[in-house]
Amino acid sequence: MISERLFAVIDQDNNEYLDIQEFINGLSKLFDDCYDNQINFIFKFYDFNRDGFISREDINVVLCYLPLNCPKIANMMNFKYEKEEFDMRIESQEEIHKIVEKIFQNDKYIDEKKFIEITEEVCSEAFLYVFIILKLVINIFTRKETI
Repeated sequence: MISERLFAVIDQDNNEYLDIQEFINGLSKLFDDCYDNQINFIFKFYDFNRDGFISREDINVVLCYLPLNCPKIANMMNFKYEKEEFDMRIESQEEIHKIVEKIFQNDKYIDEKKFIEITEEVCSEAFLYVFIILKLVINIFTRKETI
């Protein structure tokens, strides 16, 4: 699912094919030093239907699929996703629920401007977890390492 979302964000013309320019532009935005490009990329990562809004479900789905149980990633983050023990899985779901509640409060959907505001002032986890995972995964795969 993570690779599908990455592909969808980079495929700007929606033709289900990445040309070299889309690939370069997409990864440039993710690896750019400009925060505005990075947060725009992450917002689009959550925006499944490309309507300019994200929902609670969008964030739930993405966070549930992050491969945080990989040893290289687990060493960098303190999240309990995909652990074998049932109680740790429940705890992970509770953590996701808390993040989603911080982000949405009473809103059903938020736009990119609100996402940026919330990320900067209330809760940065939804941005940071995806951002770190994407950068790590791309770095690992471009070095032909395993995660």
